[in-house]
Amino acid sequence: MNRPEAIRTFFRSSTTSHSAANNSFVDSPSSILSQQSTFDQSARGDSLSKFGKDRLHPPTKSSQALESNNLSVQKGLFQLVQQFLDKKDGRQSAADTQNKERVYERCKSILRSIPRPSTAQDEMHLAGTISRKLSLQSGSSSKQLRFETLLNKLMDQNAVKNKWAILYLLNELSEDNSAADISYRSRSRMPSAAQSDIDSFASQGLPTFTSPHHQTLARTHDGSDTSRSIRRKVSDESDASMDHNLPPAQQLQVGLRTHEAEFSSKQVPEAAILRDIMFIFQGIDGTYIKFDAESDAYVIDDMVGISRSARELIHKLTELGWLYKRIQAFIATNIDNASIGLVGQSFCSSLQREMNDYYKLIAVLEAQISKNEGKDLTFLSDDLDTSLSTNSLTLKRLVVWMRDSLQRLRLMSVLIDACQDQKGGAFVSVIHNYTKHGDPFIQTFISQLLEEVSAPFWEMLRMWIYEGELEDPYEEFFVGCDDSVSEEELWQKKYTFREGMLPSFISNTLAQKIFSIGKSLNFIRYNCHESAVIQERSQGHVQTLRYGNISAVENSIDKAYLDTSRQLLNILKDKFKLMEHLKAFKRYLLLSQGDFIQYLLDTLGSGLSKPANTLFRHNLTGVLEAAIRASNAQYDDPSILARLDVRLLEISPQDLGWDVFTLDYHVDSPINTIFTPQAMQQYLKMFNFLWRLKRVEHSLSAAWRGLVTSGRQYNSIPELARDIRSAQIVITSMIHFTSQLQYYYLFEVLECSWEELSHFIENKCIDLDSLIDAHSRYLTDITTKGFLNGSTNQMFLQNMLLRLFKILDTALQYRTSLDQLIALADYEFTRRDANRHSGIDTSKLLKIRMRLTAGAESFQRETLDLLATLSSYQDDDLRSLSTRLDYNDFYGRSTSTLRAG
Repeated sequence: MNRPEAIRTFFRSSTTSHSAANNSFVDSPSSILSQQSTFDQSARGDSLSKFGKDRLHPPTKSSQALESNNLSVQKGLFQLVQQFLDKKDGRQSAADTQNKERVYERCKSILRSIPRPSTAQDEMHLAGTISRKLSLQSGSSSKQLRFETLLNKLMDQNAVKNKWAILYLLNELSEDNSAADISYRSRSRMPSAAQSDIDSFASQGLPTFTSPHHQTLARTHDGSDTSRSIRRKVSDESDASMDHNLPPAQQLQVGLRTHEAEFSSKQVPEAAILRDIMFIFQGIDGTYIKFDAESDAYVIDDMVGISRSARELIHKLTELGWLYKRIQAFIATNIDNASIGLVGQSFCSSLQREMNDYYKLIAVLEAQISKNEGKDLTFLSDDLDTSLSTNSLTLKRLVVWMRDSLQRLRLMSVLIDACQDQKGGAFVSVIHNYTKHGDPFIQTFISQLLEEVSAPFWEMLRMWIYEGELEDPYEEFFVGCDDSVSEEELWQKKYTFREGMLPSFISNTLAQKIFSIGKSLNFIRYNCHESAVIQERSQGHVQTLRYGNISAVENSIDKAYLDTSRQLLNILKDKFKLMEHLKAFKRYLLLSQGDFIQYLLDTLGSGLSKPANTLFRHNLTGVLEAAIRASNAQYDDPSILARLDVRLLEISPQDLGWDVFTLDYHVDSPINTIFTPQAMQQYLKMFNFLWRLKRVEHSLSAAWRGLVTSGRQYNSIPELARDIRSAQIVITSMIHFTSQLQYYYLFEVLECSWEELSHFIENKCIDLDSLIDAHSRYLTDITTKGFLNGSTNQMFLQNMLLRLFKILDTALQYRTSLDQLIALADYEFTRRDANRHSGIDTSKLLKIRMRLTAGAESFQRETLDLLATLSSYQDDDLRSLSTRLDYNDFYGRSTSTLRAG
C-alpha cells in the first residue's frame, strides 16, 4: 500500500464507528483494542528489559486522560505498522511480532518528540486560505468552486469529527508531493520555526527540504554569529546521518536506526540537563554540556541520548553562556583599566548591572529547577506538549523565558565590538547611533544603557558650563586643555575644540556655545580675577544634565551661554574700560586727535628731520607729555594716558627720525585678549602710514606758508618771480592731494568702520569671541581700504601702496628742491638789498629749476597713473577717492594737453 492509501486508511479507521476499510487488515474496533492491549503489554515488557525498572512509573490521572484522548491515534499507528510489516501469507513468527512491537514503540517515541502545529484550529479560516491559494494558482474560479462544493459535502458529514485536521493535512499535502515538503511546510507554520527545526527531520528518516525564503527569514530572525554557528553544527550532524539520495524505504530504515541509536545512549533526566544549562548560563561547564575551545561553542556529550528537537533547544540556550563568557571577560579586563577612560569604565559598570539582573533571573530559574528535581523526566518518554501543560520548568519554557535576556546579551556583545578603541564622547556617539533602531525593545534598552554610560560625560559638561573647570583626566571631553599656555594667551590657545570627541547628539552650534561658556568662566576667574561671580553663579545653577532630554539640555546651555557672555562683557566694559581703550587707539595711534598730533608735528618736526641715531627716547617722552598737556588729550582718563608712550623702531644707518618714530600703547590682561599682538601690529602699520602722510602734509603746508608770507619780496627779483609762482601752484596741488587722501582715511575709512564697531559692541555683541571677531573685522577694513592689507586682492593693494609711497616721496623731494629755491631767493634778496647790485647765479638757478620741473612732472604723471588705477577698480570707496583727487578734472585736462602736444 502506498503512502496516500495508508493515510486514507488511517483516517477511515479513526473516524468510522463500525465499518472497516479493509477486511484483511482488521475485523472490528474491538479486535483492534484487543491487539493493542496485547501489543502494549509486550512493548512495556521490552522497554523494561531495555531501560530498567526505574524507567516505569505508575500511571497518574493526567496520563490516563491523555491515553484516552490519544487512543484513536495509537490505534491508527498500530494499524499502519501492521499494514507495512505483516506478511501477505499471514504467517507471523515470534521475531516478526517482536519487530512490529519495536517499530511501533519507536514510532510512538517519534510522535511524542514532534511538537504539534500551533496553527489556530479554525476550519473556516483554513478553508478560506485554501480557496485563495487555489484561485491564485489556477488563475480561474473553477478549482475554487470545486473545492467549495467538496467542502460543503465534508461539513455535512457528521461522522467526521476532526474536519480541521483533514483540511490541514490536505493543505500540507498539496504543497509538494515529497515527504520533505510536508516536513518543511508543517514546520514553517510554527511560530518559532528555524532552519534547524527542518534539519532535525533528517534524523527521523525524512529528507531535508531547504527553502531560500526560509533561510532569509532565519537570518533575519537571528543575526547572531553564534546562533548561526550553532545551527550549522546541528545541521551538519543531521546531514551526516542521512543520505538524501537513498530511496524513501531505505531512508526510513536509516532514520529508524539513527533514532534507535540516540535512545540507546545514556538517558539523562530533563532536570539534570536544566541544571547543566544553569551552569552554562554562568560560563561554567556542566556534566553533559561543555565548552569546546576549538569550535568556540558549547557541545553536548555524544553519549547522552537527546532528541534532535531537544538538542536544538539546548544549543539555542547555550548561546547565552557563550555571550556571558564574552561579556564577563570584557568587564574583568576593563573595569579597572584607566586607559578606556571614565566613560568606558561607566560602560563596564552598566554591563555589570545588567549582569546582576541576569543573575537574579538565574537564581529564580534555579529555584524552579529545585522544585522539579524529584520528577524524573527524560527527553525520550516525555510528550513535550504535555510538559508545557504543567507548571514545571521545561526546555521550551526556558527558551521563551530567556528570550529577552538573550537579546540583551546579544546587544551588549554588539556594543562591546562596536566600542573597541573608543573613549569619551566618541564612545557615547557609537552607542547613541544604536538608538536609531525600529525595534522598540532595542531602542529602549540602548537608551537606558546610554543614560548610565554617558553619566561621566554629563558631569564633565556640568562642571565646564557652570564652574569653568575641565575635569577630564583621560581626555574624553570635546574640549582640550594645554596647561603650558600662559595666562595672557588663555583665550586663544589654552583650550582647543576636539571635534572627534563630540557626541553625535550635540550639534556643532551647541558645542561651540558650550566651548565658549567654559572659556568665558575661566577668563573671568583667571584673567579678570572675579571668582566671586562664578561662585554665586554656580550656587544658583543646580540643574542636573542627563541623556534623554536633549531639548532641556539645549535650553540650559543657551541660558548659561547668554548669562556668562553678558557677565564677561560687562566686566570688560565696566571694570576694564574696554570702550575707552578702543577710543584711545583711534585717537592716538590712528591720529584722530588732531590738536595732539599737530602739536607733536610742530614740536618734533625739526628734531625728526635729523639722523635717527641722534634721537633720545627721554627727550621724545618729554615732548609727548607736553603735547598731552597742550591738547584736549589732557581731559582723558589718566589710566588711559599712562599707557601712551613713544617707541623707536629698529634703526638703520640711513634712517631719519621720521622713519623710526612711533607712538605705542601698552596693554595687559585681560584687554590684551582683544588687542592681540597681531592687532597691535596692524595698528602700528596704520600709524606709520598715516604718520608718513601727516609728515608730508605738514612739510608741504610749511613750505606753502613760507611762499605766501615771503612772496612779495621774492617777486621783487625778476629772475625768480616766475619760478615762485609755479612752485606755489605745484605745492597747492600736492597739499590738495595729501589733504584729500587724509580725509579719505580719517573719515570714509576710519570713522565709518568705527561706527560699525561701536554699534556692534553696544547692540549685537554676545560673547568675547564675537567681540574679538568684530575688532578683527574693524582692523581688516581700515587696513584693506588703506591699501595696507588684503587677502583676495593683495597684488592690487601692494601696487597701490607703492604708488602712494612714490607720490609722497616725490612731494618730499619737491619740497627739498623748493627749499633750495627759497634759499637762493633769500640770498639774492639780501645781497641786492645791501649792494644794490643786479645779476644772479644763473647756473645754480637752472639746476634748481630743472629739479623743480622734474619733480612737478613726476608728481603729475604718478598721480595720473594712480587715478587711472583707482578708476579701474570695482570699489565705490576707491572711486570716491578718485573723484576727490580730481574733482574738477584738472588731471584729465592735463592728460589731454600732453597727448595734444
